[in-house]
Parts: sequence; structure tokens; C-alpha cells
Amino acid sequence: MRKPFAVTVLPLLLAGAFILHMALTTTYWHETIRAFSNDELSYPQRRAQYGFHGLTYDEIRLRLNEIMPNDARVALSPELLKDDFFVQRLTESIYPRLVDRTARNLLDVAAVDPKVTSTDTLVLQ
Repeated sequence: MRKPFAVTVLPLLLAGAFILHMALTTTYWHETIRAFSNDELSYPQRRAQYGFHGLTYDEIRLRLNEIMPNDARVALSPELLKDDFFVQRLTESIYPRLVDRTARNLLDVAAVDPKVTSTDTLVLQ
């Protein structure tokens, strides 16, 4: 006995339409092509460019280690907390230092103002 069209073909068409929609409306393909492009970047440079929006994560960790003890926790600014992907990458990059919303030290990204001399906020240019 033959199965009805709605049971055999329709689910496949629906799945295909969903996959096509997902492929055309996300940045997956653009990011994949960009990641495999021959742009003469090393892995650390590419990771900093794509994962950290151009910030050099090693410099962030080293600067934090210079100005505060390793067990000092940091909080991320509201501006940094807007991008969950960036928060995850930044948290990984400064590990084993803990990110704690209630920490006294605030990590922020901003234009450098030479008049600001506060040591409670680490500003990354």
C-alpha cells in the first residue's frame, strides 16, 4: 500500500525549506567563507579579529595581571554585557580570573581619555 503524499514528501519539503531559510538568513556562510579566506592572518590574529572584534585578548589578560592580583574578580560593564558571544570569549580569555557582576573592579571598553586616572576601571582601547 502506498503512503500518502503528506506523509512521505511533505515533511522532506518542509525540512528543505527550513534549511534553505536558515542558510539564507544567518551569517553562517559569510563567516565560514571569511574564516577560510586567505587573508594572511595567523591563527591568533584571526581569533582576535573574529572572536574579539579586533581586541587582542592576550594583552587584556596581561594588563589585568599587571594591575591587580590574580585572585581579584572583575565585573564587565553594561556595554560589554550586551554581546553574549563577546562576554563568553572575554571570560575565557581572562581565565582563571573570575568574572563577577558584584566585583569592585570594572572592565570596560572605551576611547582612552588621558584625564581619567581611575584604577578601578580598566579601559581597553
